[in-house]
Amino acid sequence: MIAIENTRLLNELRQRTADLTESLEQQTATSEVLKVISSSPGELEPVFKTMLENATRICEANFGVLQLYESAGFRVGTTHCTARLCSGSGASGTNISPHPLHHLARVAATKQVVQVPDLTVEKSYSYSRRTS
Repeated sequence: MIAIENTRLLNELRQRTADLTESLEQQTATSEVLKVISSSPGELEPVFKTMLENATRICEANFGVLQLYESAGFRVGTTHCTARLCSGSGASGTNISPHPLHHLARVAATKQVVQVPDLTVEKSYSYSRRTS
């Protein structure tokens, strides 16, 4: 009985530690973004870059792309890559209009955040693979 209770307590402790670690990561990221905002007033590029770097780190992603919605299309605001597979900045001033099945079209239509855990299972991914 004591061993079962100790196991339960240990699991609770691990969960609390994980929750606190995540909260600290988010607070640190927020602090870094606020620091950049205060040190570069009126400049959006360093703010976007810091936001994306922190989001990529927190999500444990290999890369990230921050896109800006302008004139009924999207353009790359900044990119961040932690893996060797990335080359160049990828930033471009070209506006793109996404296919209606694309997750960016959902963002534009709903003005809501869209999370895509696995791009390869998206309808737009399978559609683009069939048409290319």
